[in-house]
Amino acid sequence: MSQIATTIEQSKRLLGAGLDPKSADMYWGHVDFGGCFQITLLPANPHLDINSTISPAWSLSRLIDLIADNGIPMNYGPMTDSTAVLEHAVNALEYQLRHADH
Repeated sequence: MSQIATTIEQSKRLLGAGLDPKSADMYWGHVDFGGCFQITLLPANPHLDINSTISPAWSLSRLIDLIADNGIPMNYGPMTDSTAVLEHAVNALEYQLRHADH
């Protein structure tokens, strides 16, 4: 199965590096499936209380936009697996955030 957004752990890394949770285009939240609550990836909602979510999440396309906004090119190399590309994007953005001149 292809990874389509950051995992909760990857999201925590980005938040720890200073990424604004409001820039997320998805989030991990609780969904009630007939009395059984599951953690599910959902699209972001501008009216969503960010504190009611488990974690914001970023799609690969959103990460690439955020990286481009910071002006550092991202070299994908031979990666064809979406999970590997997503991890590379998280690493690149985390590096940018931690080394940005504030």
